[in-house]
Amino acid sequence: MKTCCLCEASAGIPFQQIDGRHCWRCQHCQATWLDSQHHLCAQAELAEYQLHENNLHDSGYLDFLTRISEPLQNRLQPGAEGLDFGCGPGPLLAQMLEEAGFRMHKYDPY
Repeated sequence: MKTCCLCEASAGIPFQQIDGRHCWRCQHCQATWLDSQHHLCAQAELAEYQLHENNLHDSGYLDFLTRISEPLQNRLQPGAEGLDFGCGPGPLLAQMLEEAGFRMHKYDPY
């Protein structure tokens, strides 16, 4: 079993393979992650990151986040806590969930 990258339990089991890349699922917290052998190097990650702009005034971006936010709101317990990892300079997803009553933490490596 793999160590979970979120809760650190030794409970990661093979979950799925997508385009030859292995994903794991934690039996303890249900986190799902890509095997580290498939992670981008720091330079490639930054280059990919710089290809898009999270513009809060872009209706397409808002629609994209709504497709994530609404199912989350329907499945999470009221007042649940979450992490918007990679939120960028305009953490709209975190803002949407905070407005719905969830406690959010924001993190962006760049």
